Amino acid sequence: MAGRGRIKAVETKNWENLAAERLAEAKEACCYLEEAFVEGPEMFLLALNRVVNARGGVGKLAKKTELSRE
Repeated sequence: MAGRGRIKAVETKNWENLAAERLAEAKEACCYLEEAFVEGPEMFLLALNRVVNARGGVGKLAKKTELSRE
């Protein structure tokens, strides 16, 4: 009985990593932000934070836009 008792490892992704991958795409991020905006300011700020982090963080965004982090 070869192989009996062995468990095959399966690669899984957690929700945060999967969301970050999708939010790195412009179209996904735009739809996400639009929906969050409808939900209200708190939800929009949370969504904006997630999108910024998915795209490399505040530092990368500041550099790309040539604005300071403040």
